[in-house]
Amino acid sequence: MRVARATCKDLGIELMEAQVDNSTGVAEAAGSLVARGAEVLYVGGDNTVEVSIRSVVKAADDGHIPVITCAPGDVASGILLGLGADYVEVGRIEGHLAGDLLAGRDPRTIPIGTVMPKKLALNLTVLSKLGATWQIPPDMLQSAAIVIDEKGVRHEKGSSQAASSNPAEPAVKKNGKSR
Repeated sequence: MRVARATCKDLGIELMEAQVDNSTGVAEAAGSLVARGAEVLYVGGDNTVEVSIRSVVKAADDGHIPVITCAPGDVASGILLGLGADYVEVGRIEGHLAGDLLAGRDPRTIPIGTVMPKKLALNLTVLSKLGATWQIPPDMLQSAAIVIDEKGVRHEKGSSQAASSNPAEPAVKKNGKSR
């Protein structure tokens, strides 16, 4: 949230927040953000909220605004965009590493680093429900690992289809402006 607050401030975007103690409060919190004029709902990896993602989507649908998450797996729940870890690819990388170790590789030869391949998922059926004109840039559409098209058909590319790692690149556009 510290990064989100700083980024929104730098971009001149008003960030509204709502806190919940448990999953039963998610619908009310999401509804309150919509009532306060939120233009998009973002779920940033909070397990309490992710368990109730359908409540967030319902509030967003009622307000004709999109939901964006860091969980690509939520795309079928009605979110517009999910960008986050590709856990299948993480598992594949870990499996190869475990295999190397079991085959006798010296653990001291393994460099320490962070491996977090990203996965982008888009649900284009959401676009028709939005009150404003939102567009997905062609390059973003091309980089998506999962796309649910306008007819609701799911298309998947192979694993490790990385989305842009540059947070300064525009993601989704509303009325031609980057959001």
